[in-house]
Formats: sequence, C-alpha cells, structure tokens
Amino acid sequence: MKKTVLLFWALSITYSLSCQMSTVDPPRSLNIGKYKVIDESNLRITYSLDFKNSIQDKEYKKDTRIVQVGKRVIKDFSNVLYHYDSLHTELVKKGAQAVPGIPELIYPYEIFNHYEKGKCMLTYRTYPGQVLRYSEEQPNLKWELKEGSATILGYKCQKATTKFAGRSYIAWFTMELPINAGLLHLYRKI
Repeated sequence: MKKTVLLFWALSITYSLSCQMSTVDPPRSLNIGKYKVIDESNLRITYSLDFKNSIQDKEYKKDTRIVQVGKRVIKDFSNVLYHYDSLHTELVKKGAQAVPGIPELIYPYEIFNHYEKGKCMLTYRTYPGQVLRYSEEQPNLKWELKEGSATILGYKCQKATTKFAGRSYIAWFTMELPINAGLLHLYRKI
C-alpha cells in the first residue's frame, strides 16, 4: 500500500550547495516508460534545494526535490525533471515526434540510496540527453548537535551540522517522526 505524506520535511536539510555542473543548460527529458519499479514508496517528502552552477555564480538557483522512502531504497530527484519526463513519456505514447524542453535549470542528480547494502547509485543528467551513472559506498558523516531549535510544521526540531566533500551542511531534525532514513542519500563525492 502506498502512503503519501507531503511535508516540508523536518528531517530535511536546508541546502546551500555550490556544485560544479558541466553545463549551464537544463538537462533533456527522457522517456521513462520502460523503467522498472524497484521499491514501493511509503513516504514522500518535498523540499527546496538552493544550488549554484559554479562557485563564481553570485545567485542561487532553486529546485523542488522529492524524496521517496521505501523499504529498501530512498530516491531523491527533481520534481521538475520528473514532470518533464512524465510529459515526454505520455507525448511519445501518443506519437509525438518532438517534446517540450525543460525551461529552467534544475539540479540534475537522481540519488538512489540502497541503505540495506550501504551503497548509493547516482545518476547525472546532461543537456544532450546522456545519463551518467555511478555507485559509491555510503559515507559515515559525523553530525554535531548545535544550539538552537525550531518548530517546523508543528514538529520541534534540533539543529545539527556536518562537513562533507569540502562543504558545510545544516540539518533540522526531529525525533517525533518515526523515520530512520537519515540524509545519507543526499551526498556525493566530488
């Protein structure tokens, strides 16, 4: 049974990523009609990601991200990219020869955390339509609890920080939600 919960996730991170991307063009959408289901989602979380194409960029871009938590896999992906992939797939089914492009720059990573195996599979979507994939071991992050608390959607949250791959991360988490998914699925090596 699927259960969908839409939250500004108290376990989520408010990100300020300075990621190096190889292109300033949005990735192309893909036909996802032949993809297979690898797990069922029992929790769906939405959050906003602020990112930069390069450290030279002065302003952050925004992407709405979705996290689906299943029994074996956690998937993190762009809601905009999913929308255009779904549109692409439906148009191709109806015989379309061309599909609309993605009008905005998004964070082109899809992250699959196979937490039972301790591995992540990352996919990176490029403008010409290529998909680059690689797997890596889950990092062991050392979180430090910080002073400060906040109430997010009625949940009392505590602040924590960590460093990984030369970046600093801030997380607001709560013990009131029975989710032991953590955020390890959101990290990658540079």
